[in-house]
Amino acid sequence: MSALGDAFARYGSIGAGLVIGTAARYGLAITDGKTLTWKGAIADLLLLGLVALAAVVVSDRLGLSGDTQAFASALLSLSSDRMIKLLRQWALKRAASELPGV
Repeated sequence: MSALGDAFARYGSIGAGLVIGTAARYGLAITDGKTLTWKGAIADLLLLGLVALAAVVVSDRLGLSGDTQAFASALLSLSSDRMIKLLRQWALKRAASELPGV
């Protein structure tokens, strides 16, 4: 198998999960009566790289593959705003505990 084929086999389900989760997130926003903006869409696209990296780490640590890997990445994508906030809070707390004066 080629390098491209290997990459698709490993990360294809994560990409599918990200697309499905992002679509579901926008669907929930529309259902809640929120107005979608270009600024918000661009911000989500910029965050998808971090969400994809988190999906890869979670999938590797839990030994997920195929449909379960897609499902996990879809959940991460759907809850990406909360996940980013939690990761940011965790990182700031850790930095504050290890670096006095921060």
